[in-house]
Amino acid sequence: MHCPVITKEDLDRVCAELRINQEQKHKSYAQVINSLFSQSLQTQTNLLCILGFDKWEENHAFNAMTYLTPSDCMAHYCFTTRPYSGLRPETWHSRHIAIISKLCYVEYGVYAFELHDDVCAYSEDNLRYYDYLFSPTTFHAQVAGAQQKNKSLLTIKVTGCARFDELIAYANSAQTIQQHQASLKPDSVRCPHRIRVLYMPRWGVKETHSTFLSYTKLLLLEAKASRILLHFRPHPNLHDYVVHNQKIMTQAQWDSFKNDVQQNGLWDESPSIIESFSRADVLVSDTSSMLIYAFLSGKPTIYTQGDFRSEVNWWALRVLQGCFIASNADDLLEFLARFRDDYEATFFTRFALRDEILKQNFYFPKNGSTNTILSVLLEDMQKTYK
Repeated sequence: MHCPVITKEDLDRVCAELRINQEQKHKSYAQVINSLFSQSLQTQTNLLCILGFDKWEENHAFNAMTYLTPSDCMAHYCFTTRPYSGLRPETWHSRHIAIISKLCYVEYGVYAFELHDDVCAYSEDNLRYYDYLFSPTTFHAQVAGAQQKNKSLLTIKVTGCARFDELIAYANSAQTIQQHQASLKPDSVRCPHRIRVLYMPRWGVKETHSTFLSYTKLLLLEAKASRILLHFRPHPNLHDYVVHNQKIMTQAQWDSFKNDVQQNGLWDESPSIIESFSRADVLVSDTSSMLIYAFLSGKPTIYTQGDFRSEVNWWALRVLQGCFIASNADDLLEFLARFRDDYEATFFTRFALRDEILKQNFYFPKNGSTNTILSVLLEDMQKTYK
């Protein structure tokens, strides 16, 4: 089946055309963007159209959602994740989409918090208009199901997760094994024990779950002392949160921090987490989806605990058995020292548990997550659109 993907470049071109047409009062935004559909439909009778909206420079995607409506697309199925319905333009509220298309929900990130926390991703209000929720694991399907108190159209399917599949493929690749074996070589001339540490904290730094304020300065000092190379991967929301929203840093302080990281490692804004992981020897994160992704990548992962009372659910706790848990600065420094002294032996103490954790906690369908979801939709189409 042919799958034309409308890319950022396509929308950039459409936006440029729209500006011209608006000046000449010719076409609406929807008419311009629908020309992309029409061109494909002229050559493809069996068309699977994937249209992704995200936020990028000049907010083109949000503008597209403002001028393009579900009625313009007339899709059989519409996939959404976050932002939730109330954060989208009114025309793309779930109740409006559901009139035209069957709504399908795919996970954004991985839910790892303790279950007494607000499980907003699975709330009945959030999912009330959905036909399908495609869940990455049995655990997450059970949590979602428990939130649904009233009868609805929602069907929850455990399908695995395409990102999980991608990370496992990366971890199992020969390239990854070679990177582990050669992890200390790139910087061996200057410092034979220098390791590349990728730090990926939560962006809501005033939350108890975030360790940004606790460990960023410590890791930077380690880098300046030539004991590590610090790779810092900022969440896209981090800058606005700490500079504009909470005013924890001034813009000058942020620029200075970024410069310090660049001088002593890498300021990593790669769109690919696998690319970021491949450049590092040790991955460090707090309670976030990145922690789960780091474990799946097959790289040594250090969990910096933020809330000592009750932070993660039992599913995530089992994943943490394959990670190194740092409850304070001394723990973190000790783990880094052990990796410098004997990388492979230190990693093996956790890597030996990996296969059992994967078997207990995750679901990897034989044909992959994407094909599993497509099979569900094809079966549904046979029933619905006879």
